[in-house]
Amino acid sequence: MELSDVKNYLNITWDDDDTDGRVSGVMTRAQGVLELYVGGSIDLESADGFVRQLFLDCCRYIYNNSYEDFKVNFAAELTALRLIVQVQTAEAEETETETETETETETETETETETET
Repeated sequence: MELSDVKNYLNITWDDDDTDGRVSGVMTRAQGVLELYVGGSIDLESADGFVRQLFLDCCRYIYNNSYEDFKVNFAAELTALRLIVQVQTAEAEETETETETETETETETETETETET
């Protein structure tokens, strides 16, 4: 997600290096917070609307010095995000395992065919 996206969401209409630096720091912290809750990394560029909105809301709370309220007010969303990431991770691992099994089966079949010849 771009700095300009977050500044727009926070209604920051001016440009100065101090504000940009602060917002960049807020973005880094917000991504770290979400990654801590899900137990892994989050790619905000390819994330869906739910994750992007949660990130923007986390930025808003951090920027306004209310991070402790974010954890309380968005507890359900943070739990949902954790579950979504866990399901996606499990599905990716299952697909990887299936692919490895198929590759092993193909290799065994090729070896048997070569042995018969």
